[in-house]
Amino acid sequence: METDWEDDWENTIPDLLVSIQNKERELKLLEERKLMEDADLALAEELFHGEQEEKKEEAFVPVKFVKKEKPKDLQILQEQKRKELQEKQKQQSQKQKEKKQKEKKHKELFGEAEFDEYDDMYGHIEDQY
Repeated sequence: METDWEDDWENTIPDLLVSIQNKERELKLLEERKLMEDADLALAEELFHGEQEEKKEEAFVPVKFVKKEKPKDLQILQEQKRKELQEKQKQQSQKQKEKKQKEKKHKELFGEAEFDEYDDMYGHIEDQY
């Protein structure tokens, strides 16, 4: 058993060394990246320093939205269209009422038609002649 522990320990030491080296390399890369970002930031500040001062001088002005009124011609057209549609609806409802009344009178005069099995087969023949 001692040999197993020793083998494991020998295998883990190089792994630990590699991971430490990787961490050191990552830290160096992070430091280099931070230095580059700082240099880029300083350069950007030098280049755009004047623009930032101009932006600070401008005051924020809230924008007010004004609801536009529809032109009177458009309102008149919409009103006319609405009246036409109402008239059409009234006419259609009147036609439907008349049709129902006619059907009701027909049922009262002649009664309800009773269909038998032959009407399905031969009922269309009468309509042809």
